[in-house]
Amino acid sequence: MSLQSRKKQVKRNGEREIVYNVHKFMKSESVVGITIPLPKVQMRVAEATCVSRRTLCRVLKEGENVETGVTMAFSNLQNLSPKVCTKSVLIISIRLF
Repeated sequence: MSLQSRKKQVKRNGEREIVYNVHKFMKSESVVGITIPLPKVQMRVAEATCVSRRTLCRVLKEGENVETGVTMAFSNLQNLSPKVCTKSVLIISIRLF
């Protein structure tokens, strides 16, 4: 199966940014040469995607959990953040009752 037959659309801004960063990294390597040794995979991926190595480690661990069936899919970080209820919202909601 070729890569062309599995092509998907890149819809989210984050995905588009990652594709751009990887392209930029690979293009610079084609001009300058390999800057990070090939056996240092995590360092190369972190540099290519413009994320920290800590973030990369968290994503890799989450990916392993998805592959082994511990979790069903990658988490959405927007849903994990707690919602802050400010005082003004509480006052408005109390006045409505």
